[in-house]
Amino acid sequence: MTGEKSERRRQFTAEEKAIILRRHLSEKVAVSDLCEEYKIQPSLFYVWQRQAFEYYLSSVLDGATRFMIHWELRECMKERDVETVLQRAREKYPDAFPRIISDNGPQFIAKGFKEFIRMSGMTHVRTSPYYPQSNGKLERWHQTLKVTTIRHGAPATLDEARRLMEGFVKYFNHERLHSTIGFITPAPMLAGRGAAIWQHCK
Repeated sequence: MTGEKSERRRQFTAEEKAIILRRHLSEKVAVSDLCEEYKIQPSLFYVWQRQAFEYYLSSVLDGATRFMIHWELRECMKERDVETVLQRAREKYPDAFPRIISDNGPQFIAKGFKEFIRMSGMTHVRTSPYYPQSNGKLERWHQTLKVTTIRHGAPATLDEARRLMEGFVKYFNHERLHSTIGFITPAPMLAGRGAAIWQHCK
């Protein structure tokens, strides 16, 4: 033992952690400088960062109209989580019997998931392994979200990420014009008003 007093580790609130993470993400303050300023170890910073972003985005996009039907940020992405997200999407439009396109994750090849798809009246197609372009519409949606919203907004908490997501989905569905559906927004396309809008614009 030395004669020096050991410093008691400071306890940070969730709000304080978010501020520190945001300074790194949006203000580009170096991790080493933040650790010096707040007297924390870099390993602790990375634990906070991992905890802040250990969430999974599950989204259901209507490929024909580009309307984002339902999305959730969840702590897990197991079979039960996927089924819950799809069930909530189905409940919004109970008369629809869609074809689900997904990757080959373990959630989507599970026996229970196949049974859920069958009993709910949906069909399921999996994309080619290691070829995400085969689900290109949803991949482009995720890329647009990342480039226009997540990187710019730099959310440091789950609540911040959800608020950004809500704003983006509202803009995407009701305000953003899409060239692939004739330069109108997805909402009227989903409502079946696309042809009337095109006729009116002629």
